Amino acid sequence: AQSLSLPIQRLTQTAQAVSSGDLDQQSNIRSGDEIGILSRSFDHMTRTLAAQRNALEEAYQVQEREAAFLGAVLMSTADGTVVFSQESKEDTRLNPVASQIIAANYSVWLSTLSEVANQVLQNHKPARQTVEIERQWFEAVAAPVRMGDDNEEIGVVIVLRDVTDQVLTERMRTAFIMQISHELRTPLTSMKGYIDLSRTMLSD
Repeated sequence: AQSLSLPIQRLTQTAQAVSSGDLDQQSNIRSGDEIGILSRSFDHMTRTLAAQRNALEEAYQVQEREAAFLGAVLMSTADGTVVFSQESKEDTRLNPVASQIIAANYSVWLSTLSEVANQVLQNHKPARQTVEIERQWFEAVAAPVRMGDDNEEIGVVIVLRDVTDQVLTERMRTAFIMQISHELRTPLTSMKGYIDLSRTMLSD
């Protein structure tokens, strides 16, 4: 009776330990009877569960490292960056630059970001929009965020760039070309007038 009760006690203790989360426990009963067969099956199941748990823990740690890396990149980006989740717009992430830009005129940016994000979600391709706020120009460039082998769209990333210098430079260039064109046309018009007058006088 003792030879039967001891393996059962050992298996019971191992089962209790495993149920408490200790998947490293093994009964190690190697008898050839039904108790031994049950114990070996139980130990195999426990080892399988332990391997699956370790794999999940490792995958979770990898995801945590990747999330931390992406978070650091987002926070360190020189341009303003906004990330919308497709499941919930409440799950929105901004880096410090984006927070500062948006805080300057929240209502305008709320409308602009919603509009450009909806364009991306509807058309499934990048979109852009230029915004002028108090003589300062920004370009909002949005693109879908995809993941997995099937490129499932999970959100939208929007980059906010201060393009004030480019806009002012382009305006100065356009104004300069127009001025030069005007100045060139003026003497050419006068010369044409003199030529026409000379031809008239010579014909007389």
